[in-house]
Amino acid sequence: MRVPLAAALVAAALVAGAARADGPDDLLPMYGNFDRTLDLGLAAADKVFVAVIVARYGGRREGSRAIAADAWRLLRGNDAANAMRLFNEAWIVDPHYYDVYWGFGAILLAQGQVEDAIVGSSARTASRTCPPGTARRSSAISRTFTR
Repeated sequence: MRVPLAAALVAAALVAGAARADGPDDLLPMYGNFDRTLDLGLAAADKVFVAVIVARYGGRREGSRAIAADAWRLLRGNDAANAMRLFNEAWIVDPHYYDVYWGFGAILLAQGQVEDAIVGSSARTASRTCPPGTARRSSAISRTFTR
């Protein structure tokens, strides 16, 4: 049932208000590196959003994992714009979850931004070890974009 998540998204959007030209861009990884803490409305919306997701899924990692799974489904369905929006939301919930960065990279790669996909991904994961199953994710990414 997706109603609680949808309600959280609507609440976050209402609190945050409309995006400004100098604000975050939800079609770029990590909202285009916009510092969301500088906008009190966005910071409050993010706090509410994370609280709702944690309450629903039992933790930040679990919530981020669920949102990222939906993003991957959208990406496989050729909806990169909405997949990026969901990967950004998953990043808000758990900025340390590796799969979010794989998603950012996959979308950038599909857009032909190969250098950004590689540099951004390797810079974020250089100090981390990837968990088991990462090779399967890499294989899934390559299958997604070779069809």
